[in-house]
Amino acid sequence: MRIEELPRVRVQLVAPDTTELWMDVTAYIRTLGLTGFRGRIIITDKTGNFSCRVGIQTYAADPETPSAALAPTVGTGLSAITTISRNLFDFDPSDASNGNTDSGKHGCRLGLLYKSTGGVARAEVIFECSAKRG
Repeated sequence: MRIEELPRVRVQLVAPDTTELWMDVTAYIRTLGLTGFRGRIIITDKTGNFSCRVGIQTYAADPETPSAALAPTVGTGLSAITTISRNLFDFDPSDASNGNTDSGKHGCRLGLLYKSTGGVARAEVIFECSAKRG
């Protein structure tokens, strides 16, 4: 198994309402041989009712027309974070509930799905991740 460290990203996000928004935080990653993602999301500062979780977006043929971002559901640490804390996540993107990268998808990228659960909210978020290839 080979581990590829992805660049660490620190960003300030503002969620205007309860609509879940997407921000990609990695470049596209080739899916050939990809067996998993492991990382953490850290909220260091927040105001309001901010909520975020890891998301994945894939493309089949053209990275300019990717699928809609989705939140992986099979793995660990995939729940939304709502407090100043660290959340470790681990998931297999080839699972049908996690991006289904084995079904003709050529690339994927990770990002943050975020929203407010009431009123305008803001948070400073750090994203760290590695990709596993087997």
